[in-house]
Amino acid sequence: MSVFEPGTRSTPLAGGVPGAIAAFAVRRPVAVLVFLCLLLYLPGIVALPPFDRDEARFAQASKQMLETGDFIALRFQDEARNKKPVGIYWLQAATAHALTDSPWNAIWAYRLPSMAAALLAVLLAWRCCLIWARPPTALLAAALLASCVILVTEAHLAKTDAGLLAAILAAQFALATLHRAGQDGAAPPAWAAPAFWVAQSAAVLLKGPVGPLVSGLTLLTLWILDRRLAWARPLARPRLQLIWIVMVLPWFVAIMRATDGAFVADAVGNDLLPKLYSGHESHGAPPGYYTALLILGFWPGSLLLPFAAICAWRLRADPAVRFLLAWLVPAFLVFEAIPTKLPHYVLPTYPALAMLIALAIDRGLVPGRRWQVAWLALWGAFGIVLAMVLAYAPTRIGSFAWASALAGAAILATAAAGALLALRGQIVAAALAGIAGACLSFAVLLQVALPALRPFWLGAAVAEAVRQAAPAGAPPAALAGFSEPSAVFLLGTRTRLVDGAGAARHLADRPGAVVAVEAREMPAFRAAATALALEPRARGEVAGFNYSRGRAQSLTLFQAEASRAPANGAR
Repeated sequence: MSVFEPGTRSTPLAGGVPGAIAAFAVRRPVAVLVFLCLLLYLPGIVALPPFDRDEARFAQASKQMLETGDFIALRFQDEARNKKPVGIYWLQAATAHALTDSPWNAIWAYRLPSMAAALLAVLLAWRCCLIWARPPTALLAAALLASCVILVTEAHLAKTDAGLLAAILAAQFALATLHRAGQDGAAPPAWAAPAFWVAQSAAVLLKGPVGPLVSGLTLLTLWILDRRLAWARPLARPRLQLIWIVMVLPWFVAIMRATDGAFVADAVGNDLLPKLYSGHESHGAPPGYYTALLILGFWPGSLLLPFAAICAWRLRADPAVRFLLAWLVPAFLVFEAIPTKLPHYVLPTYPALAMLIALAIDRGLVPGRRWQVAWLALWGAFGIVLAMVLAYAPTRIGSFAWASALAGAAILATAAAGALLALRGQIVAAALAGIAGACLSFAVLLQVALPALRPFWLGAAVAEAVRQAAPAGAPPAALAGFSEPSAVFLLGTRTRLVDGAGAARHLADRPGAVVAVEAREMPAFRAAATALALEPRARGEVAGFNYSRGRAQSLTLFQAEASRAPANGAR
């Protein structure tokens, strides 16, 4: 019998919180988790402008599906976007079409699939943990996952990773169900194997091989540890392969025909393989990057990371812990070994980490006092640094936001409360304090502080300035020296991205158009305007901090005046 089986011991997870609230949470776990996720994920969904660069690129490609009616090929303006499969683009296009009108440039509509997927992932984590643990334990695990920095971030971005996490959790839930049935000698549920293949197909449509990689490594590690996989035989039924064929193959054939085979060459040769042997697109980092990032990426749950370690060590022979370690460790090591690293890549391992923490607390496992004090001191110091960064960072781009300072204060209070409660042995209360602090901190930061940092949103500021300067029915704008996709998404697909000379030609060829010229392109623009006998009139200036390039930029808006004939026949 598993040590986590219901009824084996009384659970401590109700300790440290009012009994009535704990009882309600256990009786209505889905309602509690949905409410928690809404507190964490709704703030900022509408208020935050589009982020550069990935979010704006995803949203723009999805918008172009609606504009062109082509739901197979992926494009950013005139450029083929053969990097990721089509799944997230379909979801974003569907929500944008259902909830907004043309020109479909409300970014919140493209974020809704990510928010919904994050909520689904949290519920799946709760349900998966119930396979081995009592309801309070599963509820804590799901809440720790829901509130972690990386998942909250991905829930607010119109990208693939929240959706991928939901698909991977669905597959791992099915796999864990089969594994538990095998351990108990029971017949596996009829739904588990088909659900596994549906989830894998969805993961492939969202982000290619990442989902199969995580589940494949889990299966391989369990086979190495246990020397048997009889429990996984239902997955090998030949007719189940039809699920993958029906879900994935039609789009794959269609995209290969639409791109004359270029999709695989670009997605594999230009996107996937470079990430495996070098730091692709300047996102390289050495092994150990994700381990060091855990304290931030899993915050506030990182307060309890020592509990996951002690659970993994002391209960490593338990089937539940072995499954979670087979999920967490090999995938985490593979992500560490790949040269290209971004913080969200390791997100599929975080549910296993959250479950290990909750199971350790449920079993009353406590790290050694010296180790615990040392970690709490480090975690508290990190909270102080993070709070100071939030309060100080806006001043680096010429702004000070009281809301940002308030968010820093909330993080500081969370760090202090969590560390002090943990030192007093009130572990569950410390975890709940961290989750409550995360709700407050994220709400202030995402709904108020970040949107108020005007210099930070240079793409949105440029788009707004161009819209105000352009007369009704004006030709498309051109941007010289500023090519951030957020501005393209907000201004429209026909926006031209040019150099300084190209901006002058744009004014000459399109009377009434507005161009925005970045300071570094100004000499070339003025020289070309002189050669074309243009007399451009300045219509305003926009300045801010381009975080994609890590530098301040300023752009001047121009429209062409009526001019004399071109000198020397120039045009």
